[in-house]
Amino acid sequence: MPLDHKLALLLEFYLGPSAKFWLARERRYRAVDRQEPRRGLSKEESAWVSQFPIREMEKYGWIEPTSSETEAYSQCLDFFGVQTAKNWELQYRSEISVAAFRTSSTYQSNLTSVLAWLRQSQIQGARIECGEWNRAKFLKTLNDLRRLTWISDPKIFLPRLVDACAKCGVAVVVTRAPSACKVSGATRFISPRKALIALSFRHLSDDHFWFTFYHESAHLLLHNMDAIFLEDQSDVTDEEETEANEFASEKLVPQSALSMLSANRITPKSILNFSKSIGIAPGIVVGQLQHRAIVDRRNLNYLKRRFRWSEYSTIEKANL
Repeated sequence: MPLDHKLALLLEFYLGPSAKFWLARERRYRAVDRQEPRRGLSKEESAWVSQFPIREMEKYGWIEPTSSETEAYSQCLDFFGVQTAKNWELQYRSEISVAAFRTSSTYQSNLTSVLAWLRQSQIQGARIECGEWNRAKFLKTLNDLRRLTWISDPKIFLPRLVDACAKCGVAVVVTRAPSACKVSGATRFISPRKALIALSFRHLSDDHFWFTFYHESAHLLLHNMDAIFLEDQSDVTDEEETEANEFASEKLVPQSALSMLSANRITPKSILNFSKSIGIAPGIVVGQLQHRAIVDRRNLNYLKRRFRWSEYSTIEKANL
């Protein structure tokens, strides 16, 4: 019986190493031990693998380094857990249509780069042990998580965020996006008992990161469990996106409180005092003031915290 992706995941869980390792061994067994003839790629296979950001996938550690198109093709099959490019198209057809619908043409994301990012996020999410999905508990947890916005170091606040959400049945992952993938976040239910929130830290600032997290959380709480939600923070304004935006804004900086601030003269000092009074970081307040056109987007940005990617594709504080 051929070793498929589900069996490879079981081997990873009980024996280690990764599922990709076992799938690669299966492919090698079929090619060598059964003495299947080596061949070059067909025109269709070559066209398929050329769509993917291979060099970035290698750099970020998603696939092993390759030295030929044939190796890259094999690595991509293993990465997606499929046997052929045709199998991939059949398996990911629904994700392709959703991605095309959810992302704005304004940002011109490469569709296969988006799907590669989603796949890596799913792989990371599968490794996070979670309790069962609990909507009421997650809603309460979101209120408690606001205090994490005051912590500047991702090495501190991200593990706490991941742990708190995992207890509610939500796997939160941070996955660096390829340059052609303009997605800020994504949400889906992996199963009725476990959800996934994937975040890309695309804008590398605290206001965008936390807004995206709460926006994605809204989809889990308010919308279809069978849907995949992709966000590029463009002008996509369907009803579900509008609801998620309003939910995130209200959770971070309630409109009633913000109205009191905007009724007076807005200064750095008044923002800092206001932030302390509502328990949210000042950069997020600035982001909401800019989003609601109360403050120009060019002003007060120095109150936001900035991040950067390390050479190992982990997120860290930016030294400004």
